[in-house]
Amino acid sequence: MGGAEISSGETAFSIPVLCYHRFGKNTSQDAYSLDLEEFRRQLEIIREEEFTPITAAGLADGRLDRALLPEKPLLITIDDGYKHFNTTARPLLEEFNFPATLFIYTNFVGARAGFSRSQLRELQSAGFEIGSHSATHPKLTRRPRGETKDQRAERLRQELSESREKLTKWCRGEVISLSYPYGLWDREVAEAARQAGYKLMFTVNPGPNTLETPPERLKRIMILRGTRDSTFRNQLREKPLLFSASMPGWGERAISPVRQMIFTLTPEMLSCIDPASLEARRRSSVVPLEYDAQSGRVIVRFSPPWVRGTDLIILTAQDQEGKNRFKNSRLLIVE
Repeated sequence: MGGAEISSGETAFSIPVLCYHRFGKNTSQDAYSLDLEEFRRQLEIIREEEFTPITAAGLADGRLDRALLPEKPLLITIDDGYKHFNTTARPLLEEFNFPATLFIYTNFVGARAGFSRSQLRELQSAGFEIGSHSATHPKLTRRPRGETKDQRAERLRQELSESREKLTKWCRGEVISLSYPYGLWDREVAEAARQAGYKLMFTVNPGPNTLETPPERLKRIMILRGTRDSTFRNQLREKPLLFSASMPGWGERAISPVRQMIFTLTPEMLSCIDPASLEARRRSSVVPLEYDAQSGRVIVRFSPPWVRGTDLIILTAQDQEGKNRFKNSRLLIVE
């Protein structure tokens, strides 16, 4: 799935997708809960930067016909389905006239802190889009010892197909989008989501999207409590750092040990970036890289080798004038 992310002439067009979870009073231990004044300020920055929020359905339409999109589209997405949304974030979004896509995991519906079915219907009627966040919010990429391929396919079907069917029935409207729980996906999970009927699938890989970002690996910017206004503004302004190829391939599980990853920049990028600004990070640590400006090949090296686990590799660069920052990221599962 997926190859080049972009075609000629699209390098300036980026679509940020924001990922939120909870709102209201929070404690220092809950990084995913935003104070309402903080959320208000971020909505103000979105307006100041002249972005126009759209829904996942709007993005799906725009991928077919760019003329349907505003000049600077942006998505606001909110995961899990906490019912306090109605008394916290919702009034602010309605004040700004901003739509949002709510990703719901169906086993949370009817729980003490979750939405009821009638509340989901009312939210959809009010213009908030409902998407799926699976049935039970598991790590979809896990492979329990002894699980057969058929058993795994059935587990994914229950998590993805049944949650979509329930939400469609409860909300009486089509559900086209999925956010992977914990942002975890691989080719097998993405194919199961496609077969379940989803048109767009969202990760939590940071960075902006283009109209040609493959639908099974759309990126989202995770917004945490305490994000500085300047940081938030810069995240909105980031441009996509585009690759024509990646090794291991997108969504491919790698066999241990992994000593390097290889990315190839698209021709458009070669003339955009300052080679000295290229940087790779794994979590908060800088990872050594080699760059061939002639071919656009970027080799990220791991020492010691990556033996096992799942992590994000984030690559960034700046343009020659230092005015624009480019970003891309990918999830790698090593087993």
